[in-house]
Amino acid sequence: MKKLAFTISMILCFISCIDHKIPKANIQFEEVIKNKLENIYYLSISSDINIDSLLIEKGGKPRIICPLGEKGDFTEEDIKDFNSFIIGMDFKKNNSSKSKYENQYITEINFIDNTKKRLSERFLNKDEIVDLIKSIKCLSCKIEYRFFMDTRKPYLSNSMCIPVENMLKVIE
Repeated sequence: MKKLAFTISMILCFISCIDHKIPKANIQFEEVIKNKLENIYYLSISSDINIDSLLIEKGGKPRIICPLGEKGDFTEEDIKDFNSFIIGMDFKKNNSSKSKYENQYITEINFIDNTKKRLSERFLNKDEIVDLIKSIKCLSCKIEYRFFMDTRKPYLSNSMCIPVENMLKVIE
């Protein structure tokens, strides 16, 4: 019985390390937009790979995540410890700007307070956002995808920088 349990745990460990074979996207910040009537923020980005087809065809939705603090090149493990962050899902094709990469997307973003660790996430207000970002120059962001009911490693793109000065102009 112990050998069977050991064998199963070794197989599960091996399977959990299987790579998804999706190339790491290079993503670039385009702009932050605010819909003043609805008080909704949007993030426009571009990518060197087709995010929607490469990730969505795997059975779920990728998201963009940006810690509100000095967390440059973060890992999948770091994400669990973010106290406040920007998150965006539902990438829509956006061909309205000239950018470095041909795959252009726009997504609605929310500013989240997670100090109670997912027990009671809440939206940050304008003053809280400004206090969190005013002393830094760049908000580091990555596209993340966790494979639902799958044992493959989570997907993380390369980092992108949102210049804080751009974000502050839109927020204020």
